[in-house]
Amino acid sequence: MGIRETLNKNQKVALPILIGVVAIAGFLAIKGIKEYLWPPKPEFKPPKGWYTTDEGATWFEGDYYGIAPIEHQGKQAVRVYLFKCGQDGQKFAGYLERFSKKGKEEIEKRDPKQRGGMMEEWESEKFVKKPGAGERWYKFGDSQYEQIMTIKCPDGSFALSADMD
Repeated sequence: MGIRETLNKNQKVALPILIGVVAIAGFLAIKGIKEYLWPPKPEFKPPKGWYTTDEGATWFEGDYYGIAPIEHQGKQAVRVYLFKCGQDGQKFAGYLERFSKKGKEEIEKRDPKQRGGMMEEWESEKFVKKPGAGERWYKFGDSQYEQIMTIKCPDGSFALSADMD
């Protein structure tokens, strides 16, 4: 006996089955169209904050919204910005950053997620330096400040930020 003959003999059962099949097909079609037109939003992941306690020789992941210097395992850690030469290049410490005590205290009074737009306000309290012992810290406005934050590769091209990797 074929499907058609079975459905003709059992019409009371066939109608609910047909309605169910149509409902499932409709649901799947609507779901597919919805996901096509309005794909799910990717999960937001803030960039990583990297810190060092040894002049940039090694680094560890910390709070992206943290204001250096911070305390880490009994040592003072400063922010380190990581770079790489080329997409597949090895990460290296490009420069280190810290704020003055006054700047750090003022910034930390603000909500961490509201700090992004106001960092220029505290630029004058920020210090940067090249990685390595014996390197000098330069304050915003010093002649070396911008040069330290401009990281180049051995071939002269600009290095890529690796903070998001």
